[in-house]
Amino acid sequence: MVENKSNKHASSEDAIGVIHKTITKIHQRKLDFMIQKAEELTGTKDAEDIMFVLDDNTIRSAMKWTELNSIGCKAPEKEETSPLGKRLARVRQLQGDRGMSFHDEATG
Repeated sequence: MVENKSNKHASSEDAIGVIHKTITKIHQRKLDFMIQKAEELTGTKDAEDIMFVLDDNTIRSAMKWTELNSIGCKAPEKEETSPLGKRLARVRQLQGDRGMSFHDEATG
């Protein structure tokens, strides 16, 4: 008979929830900051500097976080997106063709 022993070092679901919420909040704040700085540059003589404000690593990290947490995307006509999704959409809009592509080559 196999004896089930609990791991005294295991985290509770509540503790994991706090970590999850904190990481999500960090991603949201980073994206908010990038959006704010990019919007400040939009329409100015320094508009070309937007590409330096929109950090690809930060964007990729937020995208990976949503993927790892099984956060999917709905069709564009169903505009019910999460706050993080809205921020990523705004970053894409500001980035235009100056940065990394969000186009999924597998799905077209």
